Amino acid sequence: MDVEHARTFVAVMETASFSHAAERLFVTQSTVSARIRTLEDRLGCRLFDRSKAGVFLTPAGNQFTRHARRMVQVWGQARQELALPEAYSARLNIGAQISHWDDIMVSWVCWLRQHHPDLAVRAEIGSNESLMRQIADGLLDLAVIYTPQIVPGLKIEKLFDENIVLVSTRRIKRGKLAADTWQSDYVFVDWGPEYRVEHGLAWPDMETPAVHFGVGTVALEFILRQGGAGYFPHRMVRGLIDEKRLFAISGAPSFRRSVYLVMAPAALEPQLDEVISGLRSIAVAA
Repeated sequence: MDVEHARTFVAVMETASFSHAAERLFVTQSTVSARIRTLEDRLGCRLFDRSKAGVFLTPAGNQFTRHARRMVQVWGQARQELALPEAYSARLNIGAQISHWDDIMVSWVCWLRQHHPDLAVRAEIGSNESLMRQIADGLLDLAVIYTPQIVPGLKIEKLFDENIVLVSTRRIKRGKLAADTWQSDYVFVDWGPEYRVEHGLAWPDMETPAVHFGVGTVALEFILRQGGAGYFPHRMVRGLIDEKRLFAISGAPSFRRSVYLVMAPAALEPQLDEVISGLRSIAVAA
């Protein structure tokens, strides 16, 4: 059985759509359909029920899910291990959203090089969805993200909570939260679906900002160059506040977000506890 058939099955199962699976895999919808038909022929059973309401797993499809995931994971791990230089005992494949690379993840990689020099490290930056997909496909061992998806076989734990605060390049006096004092140059930074809901509840009358960023580090650089206000994790702006390049807007609502560690089940089993302990210590200190 070709691993691409198993990968295609997983994509259809997770998206509940042949067309969305095709987009994820960068193939045509007819290719997805052909792979699923071939897979069903080889297994001798239907894996999906198709209707106008969508695509649903059959009982046989439910049973096949864990086998398909494992096939994809084993293939990804084998591909990584075969490329491992002789000087290293294992490879650690890690990923995180870009907002966690500037401090936490870079510090962790430095820690890994000092304490585990025999580990080769491959580091990836991606969106929440792409990182979850790479873990499910066996391409990543660990990922640090905001909003994990519940996937059978993956371990999820909360690393820490962070406080997202409103800052501005102009000093706003206490009690001066009127819209015309800072919202004219407000930059919206998208910290995910939960944040968007909480932000809308906190600022129901706010007009749509002229500038919207999906990447926090880019938004911060823009504000520092152009001037303006925006919400950022306190760990990202703490030094800039100390340097008086940014000012916290007193009295503005803040938001708490949880940061999670997602792990594949077989990730570095002999060394995993110590490796993760190092990450936890760095995350708590951030």
